[in-house]
Amino acid sequence: MQFVLARQEFPQAGVTPAIKLPAAALVVRMKNPEQTKRTFKITFQSVIGFINIIGGMKGLPPLDLNSEKSGDALVISTEYLPPDKPEALLEAPIHHNASPTAVFVADRFILSSARPLAMSLLEEGQRQPSAAPGLNTAIQVDGGMVRSALADNREPLIARNMLDRGHDRAAAEKEIDGLLRALTNVDRSSVQLAANGKQLELSIEVVFAAAK
Repeated sequence: MQFVLARQEFPQAGVTPAIKLPAAALVVRMKNPEQTKRTFKITFQSVIGFINIIGGMKGLPPLDLNSEKSGDALVISTEYLPPDKPEALLEAPIHHNASPTAVFVADRFILSSARPLAMSLLEEGQRQPSAAPGLNTAIQVDGGMVRSALADNREPLIARNMLDRGHDRAAAEKEIDGLLRALTNVDRSSVQLAANGKQLELSIEVVFAAAK
């Protein structure tokens, strides 16, 4: 099982949300893909239907459900239709961060909050070899991507800082910009837990960015 969190790039389908959220995905290897694939597929479609019902009660537009083949993979994706008003395309509501997608390929099941991430994981899975023997848990964080995801939301972060901490705008900008500058010092970090015989080995790595 793998969990992936990644920055999203906008616009997508011509739409850019006012608040930009990262995408998240879960990648699972199915022990019995022939038996579980149909169950996961029906469950995903049912959940989307439930989300549409709940969203409709709250005045949200429905998710449009689509199914397609991509090579050997079955891709079931959803999307919100673009806002009707052209001026809202660059400041769209927060739900436009989401385009829930399920991918089935061989014994892998990918469940993602956004279609671009699901397709990237599908391509990466086809190129990348299997995990090293004995590897139990692996977490990798790209410092540059974290900084970019936060920088995408600089204005909302400043506004939240002013509300939560009572700062004026100058103080809030100083604090948020200081955090963003600090993140430029970290290139990447990782944590790995692996089984080696009767022992568990924990490895922690922090790689600092080269001085400029």
